[in-house]
Amino acid sequence: MNVNDTRKAIKALPHMTVTRNDGEWRVTVLFQSVAARNPAKSDRWCREKQEKLAYYTNDADDALGTARDMSKRWEAAK
Repeated sequence: MNVNDTRKAIKALPHMTVTRNDGEWRVTVLFQSVAARNPAKSDRWCREKQEKLAYYTNDADDALGTARDMSKRWEAAK
């Protein structure tokens, strides 16, 4: 799977977003999903929460596997 395929697969998962810089993948929950689950919290709090949830790796397969797990857990915690 190439970089674009991995990125598309992660972004297709519910509530997930991904970035890739200098070979490092960052997988986390969408800001909108964090904000929707915590409506009384500020944007700053939601961004900090999003970063706390972020996972960093250099391996595309690891990024995709982690994104699948994070998405499944986020959905289950509704």
